[in-house]
Amino acid sequence: MVERIGGEEVDVKSGKISYLRFKPTRDCVAQWTFSSSTGRAIFVSGKLFSDETGAAIASDASFQEQADRARITASVQSELYEYSPARRVLLQAFPLDAKLCGLPLAADAASVRDIFARALGVCRDVIQLVDTIPVSYMAWHRCVLRYTVDLDGRQANYFAKLFSDDRGLAMVTQIRALKRRLDACGSPWVIPTPVTYSREGRMLVLEALADASELRGLFRDASEDSSLIPEIKRQCAAAGAGLSAFQEVPVEGLPIVAPSDLIDGLERKTRGLSEVAPALARRISLLLMGLTIEAARLPAEKMALTHGAFRHTQMLACGDRLGLIDLDNLRMSGASADAGEFLAGLDSVVARQPHLATVAGECEEAFLDRIKAHRRPGLRWLLWYRAAADAKHAQRCFFSLPPRWPEIVEALLSSAERCLHRSRRC
Repeated sequence: MVERIGGEEVDVKSGKISYLRFKPTRDCVAQWTFSSSTGRAIFVSGKLFSDETGAAIASDASFQEQADRARITASVQSELYEYSPARRVLLQAFPLDAKLCGLPLAADAASVRDIFARALGVCRDVIQLVDTIPVSYMAWHRCVLRYTVDLDGRQANYFAKLFSDDRGLAMVTQIRALKRRLDACGSPWVIPTPVTYSREGRMLVLEALADASELRGLFRDASEDSSLIPEIKRQCAAAGAGLSAFQEVPVEGLPIVAPSDLIDGLERKTRGLSEVAPALARRISLLLMGLTIEAARLPAEKMALTHGAFRHTQMLACGDRLGLIDLDNLRMSGASADAGEFLAGLDSVVARQPHLATVAGECEEAFLDRIKAHRRPGLRWLLWYRAAADAKHAQRCFFSLPPRWPEIVEALLSSAERCLHRSRRC
């Protein structure tokens, strides 16, 4: 299939698995990335089904229409999908994705120019799409594209996040309101400005933050460059310093996510585990039972605006300010939820890079010191949310099966169990 689509430009031996998501008893998605002589990566995904769902998708008229559009966008003659009834596997090549039906439009230069012309209120002729790069693509799940746009001789970068539904529509108003409040109160955080939402593409377009570098990358590079550690600690302190003001911002139309909702979600994902990893499933089930009992013992916590994925992987170093991205999980939740998620993110760093344990500990201290300067967090709820997030990350690690996954899962579950034990003793 790769040879048929890419021809001689593609090195078929260069393929590497770049993403994997395993749902026991249900399905499995694997994504391969191939290099080409053009310098453009080629993404091919395969989804293995446990039933005939794949056959139904491949024969669906709307999917075939989407496939035709993707083929035209990619300027290829061959089909960008292939279904194997014997294996129950549906193969797709970017920009075709059955879950992200707007991807062919988002990858089409002419369509993107029209979107920007309408959003910016300018003539289409003064806009040129210089480049489109998938900066984060997980087949059947999500995609983030970076556009370099030339507007009458001035170039600027934008990001487009694609969704499988229309959740991005409300986000334009919500994020704009949040940005105004954060800027007005002098927050150390900065968030990207929404430009527009495309219903047809189901994509939210945002301005790129200036002079931004991923905090995730700083952690990774700190393994070999210790001079980065002070900057990492400074950014973690900024994460703590801005949290209180963020939580006070009123944002309408957000879902309420209680501790019981988090447990329910984790329990649903644990059920299939018993078929393939019964010992792991039992351990997680016992942990979730303990979290349920502990939540019932704790006094109710104040609800507050919550990011929903508040960890260093969603943060950018932007000069004097901390950039916060991935705002599509905004919700109302317990006031300790984001702080617990952030600390669990540091636990994940240690689980994957044990040699950074000291650095992670210093970052935790810097983060908590700044939180305590603004409010006294409830320690027991903080430990509870940290344990719940550790359990979530352990599940995700198993479902993606990265190298060393048994050690990573063990480290994360051990951290969750320690947090729960500490909460009980408080």
